[in-house]
Parts: sequence; structure tokens; C-alpha cells
Amino acid sequence: MRLLPSDHVLDTQTHGRLNYPTLFTTSSLHGKPMLGRHLFAKRCISPRPRQFTYVRFRSSPANQHNQAIVDLLEKCKEEEEQALEPNNFKILAFRNAIQTVRAVEKPIQIGHDILELKGIGPGIMSRINEYLYANEAFDGQVDSSVHEEIAKTRALTMLRDVPGIGLTTAKKLIAAGCYSIADLKERDFSSVLTPRQAAKVKYMGHLEHPIERKDAEDVLSFIRESLDPAYDAVLVGDYRRGASSFPDIQIMISHPDFVHIPLPTDPSPFSELQPPETKRPRRRTKKEERQNMLHAHVVPLLQKRALIAETLGTDVRSWDGIVWLPEEQGGWGTRQQRLAAIEGVDGRFRRMSIKFVPQKSQGSSLLVLTGDSAFEKDLCYRAKQLGMLFNEYGLWKWNSSDLGDASESNGSNNYNFGAETEDALDKGYWSLSKSATEEDIFAELGMDPVDPTSRNFSFLSSKLRKKRTIHR
Repeated sequence: MRLLPSDHVLDTQTHGRLNYPTLFTTSSLHGKPMLGRHLFAKRCISPRPRQFTYVRFRSSPANQHNQAIVDLLEKCKEEEEQALEPNNFKILAFRNAIQTVRAVEKPIQIGHDILELKGIGPGIMSRINEYLYANEAFDGQVDSSVHEEIAKTRALTMLRDVPGIGLTTAKKLIAAGCYSIADLKERDFSSVLTPRQAAKVKYMGHLEHPIERKDAEDVLSFIRESLDPAYDAVLVGDYRRGASSFPDIQIMISHPDFVHIPLPTDPSPFSELQPPETKRPRRRTKKEERQNMLHAHVVPLLQKRALIAETLGTDVRSWDGIVWLPEEQGGWGTRQQRLAAIEGVDGRFRRMSIKFVPQKSQGSSLLVLTGDSAFEKDLCYRAKQLGMLFNEYGLWKWNSSDLGDASESNGSNNYNFGAETEDALDKGYWSLSKSATEEDIFAELGMDPVDPTSRNFSFLSSKLRKKRTIHR
């Protein structure tokens, strides 16, 4: 409600369904002209004492033929607002869509009719199509071609929710005649799906469940009992950071006989060259497979013992796949029982990854695989400030071929050398510092040990309030 002096005149013009008032001028109490602007107003003037007029601002009634769709979107918006962690972008999207649908002057028969309008995206269109599909039997407004289009959209939305299947694969599946999850499971679409996607479809309904700490501990105990005592296996990732549940089991394994450590390919810390881009890990050769302890001994043994149900991916130093877990109240049973359960997809199936690391790199690998990513970046930053390099294989120092320990004489990036000296500093090699334990690396970086449960962004934020000190 806005108060206006009674001698003010409000003139409105009608544009479509809304009343848009024009600009007007009037005299102020001091005799000077005044300019007023009122948008989306409907005039409702009634006399009031003291020469004031009350003007109520409100929008005009909306079209009613799409009210059911408006109600649907209103309900979706309210559900999002009441969620434990509401998404403000979704709420705004629903508001915009509601305004757009209200302004449509003809009945909406299919979501594609309004896809090009502002505020209507693929997600909103899918919800509208779902509603039309569900109510088609009694509204009688959708013809056969529209029915087919709605069915395809419905299938597209459903298939995109399957882990590992994106928009492109979902469209290929629909073109091949897959319109439901039942079709996906019962029929053979191997020509469309990759082996990795097919495996995720096979265990759909299992991989979406989080893994509890006890389940991860049970799997670790099973692995330790299966492997030779010389192998050292530990849980890393979210488990080690103290999470109560997590999407997959991450295990780090090392062995005294596995000692090869790849040398860094990064340039000298004194060089202006940029580090090389991180390349995707290459696939192992047959010779490496025979010699690699992970793929020659560890994985085959866990498959034989009926823990591993499916392999999703491998490289020289890692394995990623799906493992079998017994029911919560059950035990591991015999090997034959586990094999039968895997064959019949009976029991619980969860994601697991294994990283095989050199024994001398246990400390750095434990830091990297525990995470989180923000904490790892902070370690890399600290190492760089000291003229060093930190990666999953260790903490490295640069040794200049011509200047000996010149790189160790300066612990910051503010180097001030002559041209000849800088050229000499570029020539050298990386050498591994003491990296067998996390404590070794913290000490080299001049840091106090950080508990795994504190290795997160909140911990770093509290530290950033203080000036970062570099110990040499």
C-alpha cells in the first residue's frame, strides 16, 4: 500500500493482460514539478481523510487453462524450499517457470511447446511431460505423436538417472528401443553400452548406497587375511578423514619388493617453464601385467576368493571395481557361497579402489590418498615456497648440476640471480627427500603434524587467518 497526495493523478494504459501506468507529473508542496513511475499497478482509489489516496499494487489474474501445471510447479518449489539443503537456483528456476506458464495463452499439450520460452529448461520440461504423461488417460488432449514424444522424454529422464549413463548414451538406448529400467536390465544393449556402463547397470540399486565404516573395516580385514603378511593394506580417503559413510572403499597397499618410484617430469623450481599437463595414466602392457604385483598377485587372489565381483578400470598402479559384501546380519560364508551370490547378484555390492604404492612413498601417498584436495594443494604450495616439489610419490628437492646446493640456499620464489646462474639452475635433477612417513614430510615442510580428521578446508581457513610462516 502506497500513500499519494490526493491531487496526484495516476493514468494507466493496458498492455495485454497487465495494466501499465504511464509517467505523470504533479506539483509538490513547494510548487516544483515531480515525476512518478509505477510499474505493474492496478488502480484502486478510495477517499481518505487528510487529502491522501491509497493505491493498491497487484498483478492481474493469470490464465486458468494451465493452472494444473502451475500447481505442479508450485508444489515442486515448496518441496525444494522445505528440503534440508534447499537449492536456491532450483527455487528461482521454478519461480521463473511459474511466471512463464501463467503467461501462456493456450493450453500446453507437451513440454516442448514452451521449451524455447524464458524460464523453461530441459528439467522443467521433463516435469511437465511427466505430468501430462500421467494424466493423459483422462484429459484427452494428447494425440499419438505427442504421446510418443512424451514417452521418449520420460524415458530420457529415467535413463539419465542410471549411474554411468549420460545424455548421449540415453538417446542411443531410446533409439535402440529401450524405454524403461526393466528394458535396460532384461534386454541386451551391449552394442550401445560400454563394458563399464554395462557393469554399472548390472549392479544398479547397489552402487547408489553409501558405505558404512564397519563395512569398510570388514573388507579391509578380509583383504589382510587373504594376502601375504608382507603386504601392508590401509584404508584411506573419506574413511581416514573420519566420515561416517562414503561412496566407495579406498585402499592403499604396499610391499617391500615394490620399490620403483617414477621421477618427476616438472622443470626446475627456478625455471619459468610451466609444469607439463597431467596425463591420463597409461594402460599396462602384458609384460608389466606379468611383473606387476598388483595385477599379477593381489587382484587375481581377491577374485579367486570371491571378493571382487567386477572390474571397472585399471592402470599400472591402480584397480577400480565392484566388490561383494554379505548382508548386514550375515557372515562371509564359504567361497562357493560367495561365488554363487556374485553370479546371482545376491547380497550387497559396493565400489572399491586399490592403489599400489612404493614402500618408500608410503608417507606421501598416504597424504595424497587421504586428502582432501584442498589440503593436498596446500602441501604443494608450501613445498613450492621452499623450492621443492610434492606429489604422491614423495617430497623432492632440486639438485643443480653446476651450482651444487644453490637451490637450497634460497627458500622462496624471490630469486635474484644473474642470467648465467639462472641457466645453471635450470640444469639439474630431482632427488627424493625423506618421505616414508607423513611425519617426515610435515617436518621437512616445517609443519606440525595434522590429524587426518582435520585435513579439510575448514582447517585451512582457520590457518589462513594467521600469516603463513615458512621454516627453513
